[in-house]
Amino acid sequence: FEAAMREAQAKAEGSEFQMTAEEQAKFARAFKDPEFRKMMAEYVEEISDPAHRAEQSAYIRELEAKGELPEGKEVISPEAGFVVKTRTGEASSKVFVNVVQSSRVA
Repeated sequence: FEAAMREAQAKAEGSEFQMTAEEQAKFARAFKDPEFRKMMAEYVEEISDPAHRAEQSAYIRELEAKGELPEGKEVISPEAGFVVKTRTGEASSKVFVNVVQSSRVA
């Protein structure tokens, strides 16, 4: 995973987005945790379902239009950053992690 992160970061050279060493370390630690990987796989499967995605998007736009977002929350539409391609441990399946950016996130 670390090598994939370094390769993706190198490809992003010159772009506005640069991931810090601390951020890279956090990703690496997280992906070593089997429970995190399981949760991430479930999340990716859920958001990949076009029906779920459209429904969730419509709901969020409705909340935003009505001014009913939870207090202290805002909708952020991130910009593309880069993709990290790696493999899982046991099954050696490919995993792609899309890293995005927004000036509204510190």
